[in-house]
Amino acid sequence: MVEKSIVIDTIKKMYASGLDDGVIESTLKDIGLGEKEIHETMAEARSGSAPQESAAEDDAPLMDEELHEKIAAATAKKVRQHIDERSATDALMHTTTQATVAGYDSRLSEITTRLAGIEKKLNYVSGAADFSTKAVSLDKKISAIESDLAELKAISNALKSLLEKVLDTDRSVLSELEEKK
Repeated sequence: MVEKSIVIDTIKKMYASGLDDGVIESTLKDIGLGEKEIHETMAEARSGSAPQESAAEDDAPLMDEELHEKIAAATAKKVRQHIDERSATDALMHTTTQATVAGYDSRLSEITTRLAGIEKKLNYVSGAADFSTKAVSLDKKISAIESDLAELKAISNALKSLLEKVLDTDRSVLSELEEKK
């Protein structure tokens, strides 16, 4: 069994390094501690109380180095795993982001194409509006020509009627002259 004071010191250093409880628990499991021992040892490390020294102080330097090496190796392994997992996650997120950007790029191209089509239709409609304005103008001119034509027809009918009366008068005068002869 490893010396408890060394484990508590190591746990304190792990806390000071910013490692979370899960990493510390898995490291303690890797060096052979049970669940109950892990929780007790972590509680002691958090509270700051020092455990009692064991009677076997002669073996302490040897066990201290071995324990530190085991803990350092296990911690390094866990840190590498976390870094590898984080790298894989970041790569996946980058790939997903790139795919999303590509999707948005194709959507933007499609929207741009649709807007260009709508713009052409609007230009056609505005051209039709110009045509409509021209048609209204032509309709007014035709109406003016029709009214002028109606006026000319009325004048022509009046002139015809006047000329017929003059002709009738001339005939009557001519008939009277012939009778007097």
